[in-house]
Amino acid sequence: MSHTVKPLSKKFMNTNLIWVMVCIIGILIGSFYCISVKKDKIFFESLVAIVQGESALRDGNFEIFKKALCIHLIQLLGIWASGFTKTTRFVAVAILFFMSFSYGFSICGVLLLFGLKGIWMSLLLFGLQGVTLLFLGIMVGEHSLRYGLKGHEVYGATYRQLVVFCIAGALLISLVDAYIQPMVRSLF
Repeated sequence: MSHTVKPLSKKFMNTNLIWVMVCIIGILIGSFYCISVKKDKIFFESLVAIVQGESALRDGNFEIFKKALCIHLIQLLGIWASGFTKTTRFVAVAILFFMSFSYGFSICGVLLLFGLKGIWMSLLLFGLQGVTLLFLGIMVGEHSLRYGLKGHEVYGATYRQLVVFCIAGALLISLVDAYIQPMVRSLF
């Protein structure tokens, strides 16, 4: 009796692990890049402005919400749309890489700037949203790969429903960015 079902470890190695590895590599390269520019005074002045939320004071919560929503929708829907053809799947990998790169860069910068206090600051400023956004990116990337392998007839309905998760996730993360993060920043 021959089994056509792959063991769980092989399925994971072929799909989910690729997306997780892209995130880990992006975070590491973002962190290393941050360390390489740590002597740049303008970089640290910009980082302090971000941590202190100067844009929140200048733009207001609704403006931050609109900007964050636009960015998060572009990221998640970009990964989703890249699943339609084989040639655009690399776009999904690139988007996820740059999402994780930016979180690695930001977190490392906060750690360099504030030392041990930066651990808590990073968790409060980027932790929940970053993990949620990267998880959604991995999930959408995985489904885009499945859609490409199984085709429209088999996986089309499921793939179209994924847009709802992308929009809901982007809305939730953007609300946290705009309305909860300013309160967290006031603690620092």
